[in-house]
Amino acid sequence: MTTIFDELDFLETLDGVDELFSAELMEQELDNLFNNDYENKSYILTGSIGLWDGVRRGHSCIKYNSIKEAIYGATDGFGMCYITVTEKEYGRLFIDVCHHDGNNHLEIREVTALGEDVLNRHNDDIDMIVNRKGATKNIKFLKNYW
Repeated sequence: MTTIFDELDFLETLDGVDELFSAELMEQELDNLFNNDYENKSYILTGSIGLWDGVRRGHSCIKYNSIKEAIYGATDGFGMCYITVTEKEYGRLFIDVCHHDGNNHLEIREVTALGEDVLNRHNDDIDMIVNRKGATKNIKFLKNYW
């Protein structure tokens, strides 16, 4: 069933849009879905970042303590952003960020015990684990697949 709004109803609906998309509501939703810092896991971001002078490929030099923190890291410094978080291929968690300079296409990877060991021996040098087999793994955010 499709509802058709007349102009007055539409304007009244728009008055509630600010509340619907408020920062507080977004913060609550991100907390409910992605705040897993109690699990004591670490995450990194890899992929590409769109900047005013071109696309940069690589990874962040920051280790994050939760999926939520990594999502914020993907948008940090870009001002107003539109984000999409998608799980693909049975556990690969991707973030697409659209911002004023371009688009970021990033994957959140969980750091494994091997990765943590390498990071501890090399002063948290993220470069050491990005391409090392077994140092990161898919997140498998959704526990059940159908």
